[in-house]
Amino acid sequence: NKTPLSNIRTLVQNIPESAYFYTLDNDRIDVNDEECFTVEDIINNEEINLKEEKENKSEINDVTIGICLNGKPMIKKKFNKNISLSDVRKEFENIKQIPKDFDFEDLEGFKIQTDDEQSSQLTSILHDNKINITTEGIDISLNNSFLLGSPNNSTIPGNSLTGSTKSDISIHNTEMEVADTSTSDTDV
Repeated sequence: NKTPLSNIRTLVQNIPESAYFYTLDNDRIDVNDEECFTVEDIINNEEINLKEEKENKSEINDVTIGICLNGKPMIKKKFNKNISLSDVRKEFENIKQIPKDFDFEDLEGFKIQTDDEQSSQLTSILHDNKINITTEGIDISLNNSFLLGSPNNSTIPGNSLTGSTKSDISIHNTEMEVADTSTSDTDV
């Protein structure tokens, strides 16, 4: 039969687009090349070799990425490049080397807000199969911090005759004498 394979695909309605004809040597015939082949070219014992190939799209989209913390390479992990950043964050929770409090950085080094992670895909921050996360600017050690102007950092007026003041300037509430070196307009 000299009928082109492209006509067979048109005539037989239930051939899926992902199905391909194969030659007698088991070589796949591209859909674009079907008009060059006839039924006679591929028939064997009155059978035509037609296979449906389901491409595994997740494998095509899976990529091994390098994860950099504050710009330094840390680990590699395989992800679907179309996954949302919020899902990447969930995956990172299971990795001991990654701190819990981190921000994703975009390609320009700007932090991505946690609220925007659901609508952002991994591809939006992926560059050369690497992403950068940062802990810079996040205060992880709250126990060692104090606020200026707090009761532990107040100025106590000193003796006006000696011209000195006492100021608590350390975390451990130790007092320190500070001499007033300014010139006074009044004579003592």
